[in-house]
Amino acid sequence: MGYWNTSREGVSFALDFHRDGSPLIWGDPVADVYCQALREIIEIFTADVGRAPSIEELVAGLKFAAASFEEDGELSPGGAPTSPRR
Repeated sequence: MGYWNTSREGVSFALDFHRDGSPLIWGDPVADVYCQALREIIEIFTADVGRAPSIEELVAGLKFAAASFEEDGELSPGGAPTSPRR
């Protein structure tokens, strides 16, 4: 378990950067939580809509949900440190 560099396309151990020059990172602890959340999202979407969501719909949904966290200052702007979540 740990964290590693990643690309915007999700390629592990690839080097990609934020606007401020800091590297993009991802890791096992957050990936585990993310995968569980995706399973739940796919299950609910499939029950409601009658099919699994597409990758495009999942990305659009992530952007939709993340926007409120960004507006509240809970997301890191371009790699800058943020305070821990409440």
